[in-house]
Amino acid sequence: MARVALLLGLNVLGHCLASPHSYSLLHNRDDAHDVYDYVVVGGGTAGLTVADRLSESGKYTVLAIEYGIIEPDGRRNRTNMYNITSVPQVNLNNRTFPVDVGCIVGGSSAVNAQGFQRGTKRDYNNWAELSGVNDSSWNWDDLQPYFRKSRPSNLVAGLIQT
Repeated sequence: MARVALLLGLNVLGHCLASPHSYSLLHNRDDAHDVYDYVVVGGGTAGLTVADRLSESGKYTVLAIEYGIIEPDGRRNRTNMYNITSVPQVNLNNRTFPVDVGCIVGGSSAVNAQGFQRGTKRDYNNWAELSGVNDSSWNWDDLQPYFRKSRPSNLVAGLIQT
């Protein structure tokens, strides 16, 4: 049985994501099993990371539920974005603006060129100190394995500070 099942809500395109891990793409809720060890709601970067980590050992089954579509090209268009508008901005003559939030497997990262910015070593070490725990695992050195795991490409591996 697949370790992760991904059930999509609407507009399933039927494309599969390239993944080194075992998963099943479900097009209909009737295809899902009756019981899973874990259910993750949201197929954005955080939800899919949680689902992957929970299922990593092969010991647990996980169902990840996503409302959005699978867009293998990650194209940014209005069909894979939520239709959200900001509140009127007082200092901009009460104008409103579209708020870009991805309604797609991969979440907003799928439509923003997957750009992200990690904090500095000092940021993480300060965060660890704020926790008040002497053996905090939130410091830079303890988080390094997870940083590397999130970016397995050999191209970027050399760019991560050690």
